[in-house]
Amino acid sequence: MAALRRLLRSWSVVQRCAIRGRPVPDPSQWGPWVLAWQGEPPPADAVLVALASRAEISVCGQSLQQWQSHLWLQRLPIAGLAQRPVQLNPQHPHRLVVLAGDDPSPRTASAHRCVALNLELPPPERAAHWRAHLGRQSLIWDPDPARVQLMLTLGLPARWLAPSFPANGWLERPEASEPQRWGQWLGLPLMEPGQLVVLGHGGDLWDRTLTAEARAATAATPAPIAYLPGWCELIADHPGAALAQAGWLAATARRAERLVWLGPEEPALAALGPLPVPPLRLKAPITPAELRAQVAGRPLMALAEDRPSPPADLLYSWQGQQQPEAAVLVSLFNYQNRIGEALASVARQRHIRLELVVVDDASTDAGAQVAEQWMAARVAQDTHPFARLALLRHHHNAGLATARNTAFAAAQADWCFVLDADNVLFPDALAACLAITCGCDPGLAVVHPLLAVAAESNRADDQRTLVSRAPWQRDVLRRGNTVDAMALIRRSAWQVVGGYTHIEAGWEDYDFWCKLIEAGFHGVQCPRVLAEYRSHASSMSHMATNQQWPALSRTLQRRHPWLQLPLA
Repeated sequence: MAALRRLLRSWSVVQRCAIRGRPVPDPSQWGPWVLAWQGEPPPADAVLVALASRAEISVCGQSLQQWQSHLWLQRLPIAGLAQRPVQLNPQHPHRLVVLAGDDPSPRTASAHRCVALNLELPPPERAAHWRAHLGRQSLIWDPDPARVQLMLTLGLPARWLAPSFPANGWLERPEASEPQRWGQWLGLPLMEPGQLVVLGHGGDLWDRTLTAEARAATAATPAPIAYLPGWCELIADHPGAALAQAGWLAATARRAERLVWLGPEEPALAALGPLPVPPLRLKAPITPAELRAQVAGRPLMALAEDRPSPPADLLYSWQGQQQPEAAVLVSLFNYQNRIGEALASVARQRHIRLELVVVDDASTDAGAQVAEQWMAARVAQDTHPFARLALLRHHHNAGLATARNTAFAAAQADWCFVLDADNVLFPDALAACLAITCGCDPGLAVVHPLLAVAAESNRADDQRTLVSRAPWQRDVLRRGNTVDAMALIRRSAWQVVGGYTHIEAGWEDYDFWCKLIEAGFHGVQCPRVLAEYRSHASSMSHMATNQQWPALSRTLQRRHPWLQLPLA
């Protein structure tokens, strides 16, 4: 497999070299052509150029009503641009006119009348117009080296605009640098120096945490964070407002302890130029504690430890005359109002003799009593599919991973289906999954079915119909977990890898899959919808796991270096 990957990488390099050697293709193929040139910048040329007494600078791909354009304009190597008056016309948002004014720069025959800043690779339907417009320019700058190579091959006078070029003073103009303009145009204040400045919405968890910090503020509370959640919604429908926005951003980046960008990749941030500390880009969900740890250079990690199972009491036990074909293992913690429905779904399993093991992880509610009464009632009725029933309760709470390990250790069947107490099985779940294991190879450790999502009223944000569509593949699992814990697992494989490891805030199942892969095991998908995942606001995934993705990603990445987790 490794040799195959090396061969594919070599073939990719050969293809890229072949693409580079070809003439520029039809515009519909410009995308792959430009991609082949990524990562190889042409030499930077920061030689100052002069503009004519009246000159025009046009912007392709963005408009002067976008702050990104103005950040790049400040890097253009144009002599005297900051001192010369300009005309910004909302009727022509892609063009500005530079007038003579009092600029002392010499005028020569080589002074440029029409220059351009290109920030796009146009779609095929606009390619002819784009090429014709740039063909009328005497000089073109572009911050993307690959696009520069394309334009040079097309015969256009393009140069690379390096983010490290000295600023030309464009953002020092009064329209961009005066705090009064920031307030009038944008409602933004002059930021105090030394602050953490966060641009963009950090998510509901972030908002709630900042609110809690403000409510409980004491002398020991961490320094406040300057938070502008509405940055992306600022209205700059005039070039002057966009210029002020770019000026505010540049001034704030220089004064801040750290500028933090919450949102998608934004190439224009590179045009802020050399700063003591570069902007930090993060993705929501995130917490203020996570941000402060990142800025301090000590990113948060999730605790991971192998916990021994604590002492447990056997609250209920019943054994029939036949051996179980498979087991259902239920972990229970404070779900007294949900455990009954989960157990009832197990009792509805068809065509199979079952073992049911429930482990209560020291609940503080009556969940264990509900489970005990339910088991006793099934045995009394003598109408159930069970070959064995067992209910255990930990002496103290040890976490989900440990509860699952206790259940596996107590089970007798060779194959065990993991079920959390807030989810339910459909009647053919065990039989359909177990059928796949008949005559299977010894390396098969997991059979995972498709899982329907039932979002309760307090999770209207969850619009999924299935938990995941992906079958088990190492290369898919490398980038994130696509297999839910609800699956049929070979008990001997659980023993080989040492069971589940406790991961604070979740991802025990993902870590367990990684351990199985590293031990040479694999899984397969059962191509049927066989269980229902209940999405609700009190679930562990919603309360903890979804709020700790960066810390969890770092922990999993450290434990399994072959992973490629984007948030790690």
